[in-house]
Amino acid sequence: NYEWINVLGAKPESAGPLLHPKSLNKAESDDGDGVNVDDDDENAPKVMNGWLKIYVSSDPKSPFTRLSARAQLQTMIEDLREKYKDEKLSITFTGHSLGASLSILAAFDLVENGVTDIPVSAIIFGSPQVGNKAFNERLKEFPNLKILHVKNKIDLITH
Repeated sequence: NYEWINVLGAKPESAGPLLHPKSLNKAESDDGDGVNVDDDDENAPKVMNGWLKIYVSSDPKSPFTRLSARAQLQTMIEDLREKYKDEKLSITFTGHSLGASLSILAAFDLVENGVTDIPVSAIIFGSPQVGNKAFNERLKEFPNLKILHVKNKIDLITH
């Protein structure tokens, strides 16, 4: 069951499904240059299980998630980039709470997997924690990715 309330698992898991294959190959070669995706390693980028599951899961029986949110996003971005190829483009995600978490994952996913030639940003409101310190450090590696987190001081959920 992929209802968001049922997958709120705060258990961190490898961000491997979002990492570019070259990143994974470097990690597997153990040459010290890559990203370690070992689930037991605190230096490995990890994201919260529930957010990742919502973003990458598909259900062929569902009218809404026949394709994962990730697959739908990738297709739409490719189409829009082609349609507006002669324009100066930028991509902005925005969301609140669950939407904020998914906005961070989507923005990261795009830049991690090849959108390096245009600015990508996420303006998020009231986001719970999405990933570990290694994931945050990985986010900071991309000069074209910016995240603005707006939070209410008294909100207990935001991180």
